[in-house]
Amino acid sequence: MACGSPAPDLDRLNRAFDESVRLFAEYRLPNSMARPAGFDLESHLREVEAKRENVSSVFHSPSGVQFIQARIQAEPDELVVLAGLEILYESKSRSAVPTFERFSRASSPVVAEWASRYLEESTTWP
Repeated sequence: MACGSPAPDLDRLNRAFDESVRLFAEYRLPNSMARPAGFDLESHLREVEAKRENVSSVFHSPSGVQFIQARIQAEPDELVVLAGLEILYESKSRSAVPTFERFSRASSPVVAEWASRYLEESTTWP
């Protein structure tokens, strides 16, 4: 049965990453979605962020970091890259630093800014 285990794990990681990206977009771009009058956006955003952190925690391991690095390596969608960078940052893994370095030179100013900030902040990690 060991032969079949990598594919389900990869499927699980892909689903978790896709959900993390969706929640990242909902949290970072809340005004892009229609809301009913009187909607408590602050409360909703707290819930979304808690869900995102919970779903993303599966990547806070060496294999999770490697998965994220591979997923965003040639990703053309800036939102997906930003979500991946944030997950890597939250992992506090020193092995994420080269990815921050690489993306700090990205052609996208937004991606480069986020990666540079994460790179700078990663200097305080143990």
